[in-house]
Amino acid sequence: MRRTRICAAVVAVAVLTWPGVAAAAAPPANDDFDDATTVSGLPFTDVVPGADATTATDDPTACDGAISTVWYRFTPTRTGSYVATGTAEPYGAYLSIFTGTRGALTPVVCSSGTTVWPAEAGTTYYLMVSAFQWSPPGDFVFTLDGPSAIDVTLDPQGRVDPRTGVAQVSGTVTCRVTGWTMIRGVLRQRVGRLIISGGFASEVPVCDGTPRRWAADVTGENGIFAGGRATARVDAEGCPDALSCFSDVAEGTLRLSPRRAAGPGR
Repeated sequence: MRRTRICAAVVAVAVLTWPGVAAAAAPPANDDFDDATTVSGLPFTDVVPGADATTATDDPTACDGAISTVWYRFTPTRTGSYVATGTAEPYGAYLSIFTGTRGALTPVVCSSGTTVWPAEAGTTYYLMVSAFQWSPPGDFVFTLDGPSAIDVTLDPQGRVDPRTGVAQVSGTVTCRVTGWTMIRGVLRQRVGRLIISGGFASEVPVCDGTPRRWAADVTGENGIFAGGRATARVDAEGCPDALSCFSDVAEGTLRLSPRRAAGPGR
């Protein structure tokens, strides 16, 4: 019997140390609600291995069940709309948001992929990323940004090419939206008995909260623009996903000044 026990111990050591045989990995550091990772700055991104994440007996149900959960804690300093994304390779993940305390959590949002929710300053939100019940998770990827906002302005001075009648309007845009952002508008001007009208559009390539200049050329749809007074309306819209969009409007009067034509050799 003593020889048998020694052999069993040797076999166990061999299994743990044999090349190609890996010991079970530890769960992620934020595997449990009590160990939720604190989001201290935005934008925030975190990647953790989901294959070894576990499910606590008191984890709340996420949309359609919760398996392999990881947790994040976020207390915004400003009220606004925030954008969070939770994914897992290869098929995706649920992202659930709660307030309250362990065992007494109140659901706020439950979605898959990206979600936008209105958060109150000073309120602590708990965000749980969990794998689909039918999909073994790969790496969990969690991102958080916000508050999402757009602010667009219209310059009181525009330009017009006296030869072609093409006008140019401009302004500033300040936005903090993850995803697609576009500026659209319409310029109108009375020229004689006609009201010349033309639409314009300009994409915002970077939307990181920094004020940026935008400009767009406008061609009249029923005539040509001229120097003088005109009116414009500008709509800025940003969409973090297909279901959530933010917008702002600027409208007012501006003056179109003739642009000097470039001389020979210029």
